[in-house]
Amino acid sequence: DAICKISSPGGGDFPREGSGTLVEWAGFVGLLTTHVLIPNLAAALESTVVFNVTGIGEVSVRVPQDAMLISSPALNYTLAMLDSCPPGLMPVPLRRGENCGVQPGDSVQLMQRRGGDRDVCVGKVVSVQSPVVHYSATANGVAEGGAVFMGFDAVALHGGANFGSKIPATTSTRLME
Repeated sequence: DAICKISSPGGGDFPREGSGTLVEWAGFVGLLTTHVLIPNLAAALESTVVFNVTGIGEVSVRVPQDAMLISSPALNYTLAMLDSCPPGLMPVPLRRGENCGVQPGDSVQLMQRRGGDRDVCVGKVVSVQSPVVHYSATANGVAEGGAVFMGFDAVALHGGANFGSKIPATTSTRLME
């Protein structure tokens, strides 16, 4: 399961919790989440990252001291490169290209970890205005940093938290272009 729970000091005065995704891009393996959750290398190094792997259990991952970190506050994403793929896990490919192939009406799935459990929300793309895709989904609260999938490819990143129960929402995410 490539979806993890992240506990981070964040960029403010209080710790934050959210989700991240183990991704593969151009031959590299990395952890993809939001800039709000992990704004810099110091926060990445202090974060707790836990995957719940079928047949293995919890697998904790640390971002290496010398990790390359690509982060954008404007687009609200952080990609922290890892030394290797954690045991028992397979990273998901990042879909790239114009609008990542996403079009209005496409079905998408938002995958996240809240607590130890994995949540999956299914929705439809409402509009695409690169680099943002708007989708509508009903969720039991959405953890920041959850990946949005089309098929088996990660196409976007949920960049905000919608807390509450069964919230029907049109939610903005950043496309991975």
